[in-house]
Amino acid sequence: MKLIILIICLFLSFSTLNTQEIAPNVPQMPQINTDCGQNSSFKRCLTRCPVTCSNYSNPPKGCVKNCAIGCECHEGFIKVDKGPYSQCVRPFECALYRKKPTTFAKNVLERKNNA
Repeated sequence: MKLIILIICLFLSFSTLNTQEIAPNVPQMPQINTDCGQNSSFKRCLTRCPVTCSNYSNPPKGCVKNCAIGCECHEGFIKVDKGPYSQCVRPFECALYRKKPTTFAKNVLERKNNA
């Protein structure tokens, strides 16, 4: 009986060694960045149709419930753009992130920098 147990242990040891030789060639799962910017926190199941500065006046409707991984803006904040790690701002700050900011946006930015 001891001999059978010894043979089984040796077999398992060799099969484990063989697996370890193969394992380095198996691609690793990518690391997920869980660091989020200000006004947001990491979530494992986000909507794929977030409200952003570009769609704030006409938010997406009927979005499919597929989960996306990334950062979700806290209540009262929206994403500047659609990226999973996009910056979250108050809706009135969206004007600051347009390609050509309005005069109002420039004034808000100046006041913010001088404060």
